[in-house]
Amino acid sequence: MSKRERMSVRINPFALIAAFGLVTASVVVGVFGPRLTERAQSDLIPLGDVVSVAREMAARLQFDALHRPLASANPTHEQVAALCNGAHLGSWRPRDLSSFGFALIEAQQVSLIDGTEAVAIVYEGTGERTDRFLTVFAAEDHGQFASFDEFGRIEPFAVGRSIVETDELTLARSNATLVWSDGALLTLTLHDDASDLEALRDALGAP
Repeated sequence: MSKRERMSVRINPFALIAAFGLVTASVVVGVFGPRLTERAQSDLIPLGDVVSVAREMAARLQFDALHRPLASANPTHEQVAALCNGAHLGSWRPRDLSSFGFALIEAQQVSLIDGTEAVAIVYEGTGERTDRFLTVFAAEDHGQFASFDEFGRIEPFAVGRSIVETDELTLARSNATLVWSDGALLTLTLHDDASDLEALRDALGAP
C-alpha cells in the first residue's frame, strides 16, 4: 500500500461526526445546564413559557375571530368587566384603541400556565388595518413571573420593566410580543408588526 493510500484510510468520517456531536453536546450542556438547574429549583414561572402559551392562544383566538359570523356582537363593557373581576384583575379594563384603528371584538377568561387566570382581549384592525389583530392578555401578578439575566440566572420579573420579543429581529413587520408588569398585573400584547406595536406602547399603558 502506498503512502497516499495509507493516509486516505486514517480519517474515519463517522468517527469525526461522532466526535463533533460530543463536542456540540458538551457546549450545549455547558451553556444551558445552569439555567435548567435553576429553573428546576425555582417556583417562579419563566416569561418565555408564558409568552409561548399566549402566542398559541392568540393564534386560535384570531382564527376564530376571522371565521365568526358577520352579525356577531362585540362584548359589552359589562361583560368585559365581569371577566376582569373573575380573573381578579381589580379595576383593570382593556384600553379603548379605536382612535388607533383597532376595535375590541372578543374577550375571554383563559388559563395561561400553571393555573394563572387571565383575560384575553382581541382587537381587530379597521380601515387599512382590516384583518389584522392585536391580542392582549392581563393576569394577576404577585411576583410569580421570572426572566433571566445576562448570565442565564433566573430572577423575578422587575416591576416597571418591559420586554419586546420579536420573531425576526431584522424585519419591522415581524410578529412581536410586548410584556410588562406594574406590580399588580402582568400584561402581554401580541401583534404582527413590531414597529406598530412600539408605536402603540403609550396607548397600551406600557412603561
